[in-house]
Amino acid sequence: LFLQDLENENWEKRYNEVLALCNKAKLDLLVFPENTLCPNMDELEGCDIFDIENEGYEIIKNHTLEISKQAGCAVIFCHFTNFGQIYSVYGNEQNETDDTRTHDYVKYTATEESTFDMKIPLSHNDFGYDFIPICLKGHIIGRTICYDSTFPLFSRMCGLENIDILINSTGGHVDYKKWSYFQKVRAIENKCFNLCVMANYDNKRKNKSYVFAYDRFGCKLP
Repeated sequence: LFLQDLENENWEKRYNEVLALCNKAKLDLLVFPENTLCPNMDELEGCDIFDIENEGYEIIKNHTLEISKQAGCAVIFCHFTNFGQIYSVYGNEQNETDDTRTHDYVKYTATEESTFDMKIPLSHNDFGYDFIPICLKGHIIGRTICYDSTFPLFSRMCGLENIDILINSTGGHVDYKKWSYFQKVRAIENKCFNLCVMANYDNKRKNKSYVFAYDRFGCKLP
């Protein structure tokens, strides 16, 4: 869980160090917060993740796979578009036979353009509204973004797929007590491990940013 410090002027150096460490450690999965900074962000400018017929969607997907290649593991990359969409893209350049290679989840709540606003047929399976979980080395993983975790429905749709792990990417600087309760309850409801990561983007904020991890019984993990 990469608690990224976006206030650090050396963020790009730290980003490259983290990816190098991931590669060296042979991690399974690197998870970014809802607010992510990475080099070459300008290539995502103007990309519409809902436009599956044009190159914007492919650019976002390939950008994530490139990060996965650099980190040497699967990644969950989060960002926003000029159209007000906030998305979480899973990419695994090293995917094995039964593993998921790419998958997208677009935020439902507290966003300018929600998955509910999509203009494509609901039979399309590439997007998060179907809540098809990720498969990674035999583990089934579901995702949410930030405030989606405060509504039981979205996590429960993943839980009905018998997920082992639920991962939430949050922006940051939320109330510790409130957010820890949300993550804990989602773990208990769905009998799964629940992980949450955020970013630091404002050193002046009263609330800090954290990572959370709970087991399926709601016990906090170190």
